[in-house]
Amino acid sequence: MPKHRKPPRRSHSEPRPARRRKDPRLTVGDIIFLLQPETWAAIGAGKRVGAMAAALVVLAATARIGTKRARDILLADWNAGNVVVSAPTGPRTAILLEIAIAVVQRYIELRPKNAGPWLFVSDEGRKLYHGSIKAPFAALGRRCGIPGTTIPTRCLEFFHRSFDGEDDDRAAVVALCGQRDRAVDLEVHREHVEDAARDHDRLRAVLKDNHALEGPAGRFLRAPGMTLAAATQRLRISQDRPATAASPAMSTDPVCIALSQVAWPEFRKTELRMELKQLHFDRIYDLRRAGLIRRSEAAYLFSCATTTMANWERDRKMTEKTPERRAEEAYWTEKAPTMFATRRRGQTPAQFHDLLVNEHRCTLPMVQMFAILHRAGVLHGGPRPR
Repeated sequence: MPKHRKPPRRSHSEPRPARRRKDPRLTVGDIIFLLQPETWAAIGAGKRVGAMAAALVVLAATARIGTKRARDILLADWNAGNVVVSAPTGPRTAILLEIAIAVVQRYIELRPKNAGPWLFVSDEGRKLYHGSIKAPFAALGRRCGIPGTTIPTRCLEFFHRSFDGEDDDRAAVVALCGQRDRAVDLEVHREHVEDAARDHDRLRAVLKDNHALEGPAGRFLRAPGMTLAAATQRLRISQDRPATAASPAMSTDPVCIALSQVAWPEFRKTELRMELKQLHFDRIYDLRRAGLIRRSEAAYLFSCATTTMANWERDRKMTEKTPERRAEEAYWTEKAPTMFATRRRGQTPAQFHDLLVNEHRCTLPMVQMFAILHRAGVLHGGPRPR
């Protein structure tokens, strides 16, 4: 019997088709919609799978626990209130809202009785695989017209955005969710973040003051929850996949039109992407800053991930500095390497930065100072030998 031959590769690339589905930013109404049992029943998910998906959503949206970390939580740790999450300052106990406790408890009641030690398990009581976690979100995405597998990531982003208005205790915000905005959060000293991370009452107060799902769990479940969600809910279950409503600039701006017609090669995309970035990123960044296109659309134009586009935008934002800031950076770029090389013996790089801050009024964040020393070739890690 002749062997099956693979079809030959095309020798050329064709323009990519337009995007059919959007990857939206989740609202409060969307999160509440995802917590309802009826939402998951409407796509054919069983009670246990639906309760598990809702529990994963609430942990990501209210406690910054992603699916990878959630699948490792032990039932005994959850019952003891000792759920540990990763943080910039090291592992710490998760701060849980009432809605998170209620939704996870609803899942525990449906959990197999003779299951393994993990909180989230399969029908057979075994530890969940990534595919088992992804399946219900993918099914919901197909019915809502969105990339369903990105829903847990969008829930984590919802948690981060909850602190956009918190300016009084930035150290607690960084301790809760890391550096959300490098241009702002890098100014927070590490010692202040570590102090905040050790004070759970302080973290809980900041979380409750800023999170939209703070309050009695009954407000967000069943009929009261759907009534509250109606004002901001955008996710809807449909029999058909709704078409994507592209931003008007995607079909009117000449740069967007030109980038959308680029024929991307199968290999060596990076070289072409960097060339196009040098030519057109300034215009795309202006459109993004004006709110005329979405980040996912900008990533589509450059054939890259949305996280890559976020990093490009972050780097551009960091370069938009005042003349005073540029002058200070130039001063420390010249002076800091010599001072670091001649510092007292036994002084660590972190202690050297503290010295500059306290005695020389340096306002550069530690990461930026380390970058200056690294480029100068004097940063080798650890204290200076005694």
